[in-house]
Amino acid sequence: MRDPGKQLRLHLFQYIMPSSRSGRCSACLEWGQDFRHTRARTGELVRSFVDEAGIADKFPGFQSIAAGTNLLALCKRAGCLLELYQKQEWARSRERVARKAKQMPRHSRMWSAAPEPVTHDKRRRLDRYCTLPEAVEVLQNAVAIAGCVLDMCGGPEDAVAQGFRSTCEVLTNDVSSRLSAGTNLDASLLSFRDNFRKANPGKQPDWVVTSPPYKGAVGFVKAALAVATKGVALKLPLSFLEPCADRGGWLVDNPPAVCIFLRRAKYTHAHHVKVGEFWGVWYTDGGCCGKSGGSRLVFCPE
Repeated sequence: MRDPGKQLRLHLFQYIMPSSRSGRCSACLEWGQDFRHTRARTGELVRSFVDEAGIADKFPGFQSIAAGTNLLALCKRAGCLLELYQKQEWARSRERVARKAKQMPRHSRMWSAAPEPVTHDKRRRLDRYCTLPEAVEVLQNAVAIAGCVLDMCGGPEDAVAQGFRSTCEVLTNDVSSRLSAGTNLDASLLSFRDNFRKANPGKQPDWVVTSPPYKGAVGFVKAALAVATKGVALKLPLSFLEPCADRGGWLVDNPPAVCIFLRRAKYTHAHHVKVGEFWGVWYTDGGCCGKSGGSRLVFCPE
């Protein structure tokens, strides 16, 4: 004995979900070949839109579709239901963006230096690529760093300050006030040298050793070279060596004197997401390699 309910469901499925070659629109009941088949959730949203807009009488197909059936086949003709629904969703999206921008504090949109707004706190934690003590030890074994060392993107408890504190005078700076650094200056600016000298009269770092944010890292390299008297060592992603538009030409003229390749590091909970990194070392006093002498490559042992 045939199940009448099953036959009815099959009939509705064939009516609402026509073949990809041709079919009938669930709204205007016109036959055609260019359709979009909705999922149940999208069909439910389309039904809600029709009810809210009060346009059910314009689409006779809705009067014949069983209640609760949300698998729709909508044609892409101009003025049909699919086009009206997409326009409404686009308008709502613009309204949400405008409302969010209005609610966001002005200092959060324009902020570039300390004190750091609370709204940036979570994003800032995700952007911190904290240096491991092992990476600092590899740098110390490969490059002779002495004198006054500035970590311009870190605090007194970070690995750079901890690793060099026993042999060097260490200065710290970070744009965020959370790290209790000596100063809270924006180290990505070329004016960082002048700002640093004003904040630290009589202090001139021999070396800058730091791990800057990877986005826009070339700005931090330039700022570090402007403030250091002997050299800089920045922990950077391997992608920094790619000839991108913002640094390709600059790297041709200013290749790192030493590249110390580190083991891949993991900064997220996902075990398969790791980042290849290296210490890029530039000398500001004209010593040891450079463009004419080539770059010295050092590989971190396993």
